[in-house]
Amino acid sequence: MKNIEGNWAGRIYGTNTGNVFCNFKLDKDEITGIARINDDAFGLSLFIISGKQNSIIQLQLTQFSDREELTNPVKINVKLKLQNDGNIIGDWISENGHAGTLALYPHKNVDSKDTSTEPQQIYSKTVRLGSVRLFRKDIEEIINYIKKDFPDSRLIISYYKYGSEAIKFADDFFNEADSLGELKGLKLSIQDTAPNFINRIVNIDLLPRENSEIRISGSNESWVLGKAESIRNQFLRFTNKLITVIKKYGLTLNSLIFFIMLVLIPEINPISKRAIFVGSVVILLSILVLVHRRFIPNTIIFLSDIKPNIWKRIWPSILSWLISLTSTVVGGLIYYYLTK
Repeated sequence: MKNIEGNWAGRIYGTNTGNVFCNFKLDKDEITGIARINDDAFGLSLFIISGKQNSIIQLQLTQFSDREELTNPVKINVKLKLQNDGNIIGDWISENGHAGTLALYPHKNVDSKDTSTEPQQIYSKTVRLGSVRLFRKDIEEIINYIKKDFPDSRLIISYYKYGSEAIKFADDFFNEADSLGELKGLKLSIQDTAPNFINRIVNIDLLPRENSEIRISGSNESWVLGKAESIRNQFLRFTNKLITVIKKYGLTLNSLIFFIMLVLIPEINPISKRAIFVGSVVILLSILVLVHRRFIPNTIIFLSDIKPNIWKRIWPSILSWLISLTSTVVGGLIYYYLTK
């Protein structure tokens, strides 16, 4: 809960109207202070403040004078509530029947520390995604999950179609999703401002050729890490594991070490044939990685309500397996002819 301590200024409304200036002091949950009310009709009055800070703050204001003792001081009961925007709204009623509402706004004094230029800690997390295949209901499910932490914000979707980029709110995007048919990429973005005035941001880039990523930033480290991992888990259900592995690792250093070992295999003689075999395998794997990057899309999104036929849905996986199997067979044949 935000702290009420400090200076507040505002207005009272109702049977009486006027300007208000309050100074609240907080000791644990006990609130004390002084309120100055400049009534539009009766002028300035001073009140001693006492009460407690809860979800609804209840105070009693007792009139006093620094010049003379009051025989029948006015007493006012006040209920206040801190708002998300940092302001206060409330109701007041006096013992003699007057009542109304009030609004207060925080004000700093000359002794207040200026924290406007102090650096704020911001945490960020980037998670790389694999090759994904999504239908319209999958996108809707993911978007609804992301928006749980952003109830007052609108999610923005950008995509490429016919060589140009379109940027739309999620609702507008789904209204014309049927006409879009199939997309090879999509970007999702949503943000809001936390109570400390630092933006929380979620960006998801589902790209056709490059690596797809989730990027989260905010001032709360636990929220950033948890949100990144939970969104990643949402996408795991739609990830093509074989294509992901080949696109991610390709021809690695471990593979090169393995090929050096192959050069020393005694079954292939002489050393020139061993080198031919290793070179052939390197070329085959390079072709395998190149074909995956060039011809097999990293992301496919089906947006039409009409479900695509089975071939259209599984051809990337079949092509991936076929290329991998062909490379293995060709490698085996090369080994056979060099050793027979």
